[in-house]
Amino acid sequence: MPRSLYLLSLGLLLSGTPSLGNDCPYRPTATEQFDYMLDLSGNGEYFLFWKFNTTHITFEAHAKTHGWLGLGLSPTGRMYPADMVTGWVKSDGSIVFTDRFSSSYYPPKKDEAQNYQLLRAEENEFGTILKFSRLLDTCDSKDFVISGDTVRVLYAYHPDDPVSEDRLIYHGGSRRGFKSVRLLESRAKIPDLPDDVQHFDFLNGINGKNNMINLPARDTFYHCTTFNMPDIGGKRHVIRYDPVVTQGNEKIVHHVVLYRCRGEEPKYAHMDYDCYAATTDYRPECRSVFLMYEIGAGSFIWPEHTGLSLGAEGDPSFFVMETHYSNPDLRGDIWDNSGIRIFYTNQLRQHEAGVMETGMEITLTQFIPPHEDSFLSEGICSMGCLKLGLPNATDEIKVFALFHHSHLLARGMKTRLIRNGVEQPPIANDENYDFNYQAANVLQKEITIKSGDSLIIECNYQSMNRTNVTMGGLGIREEMCLSFLMYYPKVKVDACLSSPAHDAPSDFQIDQMTSYLKQADHHSQGQMNRLNSMINQIDWRNPSVRAKFRNKAKLSGFDNQCFYRGNKVLGDYFQRPEVNTPYQKPKSSCTT
Repeated sequence: MPRSLYLLSLGLLLSGTPSLGNDCPYRPTATEQFDYMLDLSGNGEYFLFWKFNTTHITFEAHAKTHGWLGLGLSPTGRMYPADMVTGWVKSDGSIVFTDRFSSSYYPPKKDEAQNYQLLRAEENEFGTILKFSRLLDTCDSKDFVISGDTVRVLYAYHPDDPVSEDRLIYHGGSRRGFKSVRLLESRAKIPDLPDDVQHFDFLNGINGKNNMINLPARDTFYHCTTFNMPDIGGKRHVIRYDPVVTQGNEKIVHHVVLYRCRGEEPKYAHMDYDCYAATTDYRPECRSVFLMYEIGAGSFIWPEHTGLSLGAEGDPSFFVMETHYSNPDLRGDIWDNSGIRIFYTNQLRQHEAGVMETGMEITLTQFIPPHEDSFLSEGICSMGCLKLGLPNATDEIKVFALFHHSHLLARGMKTRLIRNGVEQPPIANDENYDFNYQAANVLQKEITIKSGDSLIIECNYQSMNRTNVTMGGLGIREEMCLSFLMYYPKVKVDACLSSPAHDAPSDFQIDQMTSYLKQADHHSQGQMNRLNSMINQIDWRNPSVRAKFRNKAKLSGFDNQCFYRGNKVLGDYFQRPEVNTPYQKPKSSCTT
């Protein structure tokens, strides 16, 4: 028979509506309404519900066990260092619930400060429920500070109760794991679609066997498909889009980007080709990002006062969809027809929305030395480029969401806002960036960008396990540093990017190398071989060599990569924006 014990709580609890979760054989019923739900295990054996207010967060874990279960918060996904709780219901109905921390591979230790408050514990036919709450910031160095950053939520469980609180039974390799999530996401529920909403799909493999494409046995593959805009009966507003991912390919489809093209080219519709192959004869003028889906993301929904215009004169009528596949096992038996489902309404909204690509141009001149614990790369959205879209002193746009995008080395990403030499609070800052979780960051409140502002997109890379330099590029083992802004009202700047100029003087070897880097995108294969040889001759294991390169990168300027109505209009040199007053985080309320 299931055993249960109910605990009354004086904690602050919010009511809400459960969000949509993962498809699974069983969905537990929470003991009250929660804003969020996640199937942590992915197989229906461990679920987490949660909600939060300005000071507290409440969790409710459901695990398929009548033994012990644990939940943890970690910046990396490793079992240490991590902030954890464990609990179980004993055979006599009493409860063991403990706030713990881990600092090694040994079992987690009991925290001297028990900052998690147990609200409820019970066993039922499914398993065990633990419900508990805590402050977002407990002022305990052994507890994880819950913020808007990505966090790896750890889970573990075992079919048996431990013999004592101090002797946890090892969970084994199959009853543990983690998922990345932003716990303090501002949008809890996917709203119901209005009755008038319709949709269409852009999917790969339209001309392939069984409407599928067969992926080549390559580590990185960019597949492009072209589409004409379907007739939707006039001007409409896009209000939502969903990823459509072929079942079983969730970890292979890294991202999908839908580019809008200049003009209509019906004879090229429904073409399938390798996006960046040297033999590709057809490359349409499609520089402007229209929509994107990245690994780990779900539906994207526009705020109720904004929508993306389609179907009107001047709106895009031709698209190229780029799908980035990551196939590290070099399999040749993968078939796919992933893409994007676009929902639109004839009830036009107050503001026309846009998407602006900001950060560093994808270029070999982005350069990350090996053996670095923390190396910063910056892409600048210059004042001059932004002013093309905001020409008047009173012009402004409002950002309501963004997508940060980088690759395997990235550990943190920040979109900084500079105004008259004063750094404003960051538009977004994720110090625990996860390559495998690149969902939209829906902002708690809209951020205004004004005429005369500039942006610094900052990427923090960790290359300790690399022995060779890493350059910018399209492959997973190359790097990017991009921030896609979702904003309104729409302006005519599509992309506000830069590339490093590498113009500051430094050590002779480094100067010689970076002079080649500046022209690298235009090199022949022979020149590229010479560049690689030059790079490999530098002793990157020497900390002083890496320090010289870091200093050179810090003092160098940038080349503008500004795109207006799909055309590159600025390519001038400029210096990093002056930051006379850096942003200071608000002081913690914790006392030392």
